Amino acid sequence: MSAESGHAGRVTFGGAVDALEFLDALDVLVVPSLWEEPFGLVAVEGMARRLPVVATRSGALPELVADAGLVADAARPEEIAGALARVLADGGLRAELRRRGLARASLYTADRTAGRVLELLARVAGSPR
Repeated sequence: MSAESGHAGRVTFGGAVDALEFLDALDVLVVPSLWEEPFGLVAVEGMARRLPVVATRSGALPELVADAGLVADAARPEEIAGALARVLADGGLRAELRRRGLARASLYTADRTAGRVLELLARVAGSPR
């Protein structure tokens, strides 16, 4: 990054990293999507790793995170910063979001999702057209 950008010394490109090790090194996961996320796998992965999540109100993220994280307006960076500051300042909130997030992430395991797909297929196959 060039010194002209104003971020010299503040941004480091570390190369390839192990995704789980990276998530485990975080205190809070921020998912600042600007586009309409069709699902938001990163948020689920973070919740599964017991991370409090701050996500933006885009696509499926609000429904995905629900009461297991904080949601902010993507067009208002100060709202994202406020949600992040709130999580960092409140240990009780962090613990509650970790607990709720892990429970929420369990809704999206491969076994559970496959079971729901099979149930849906069985209903469709059994229903007359």
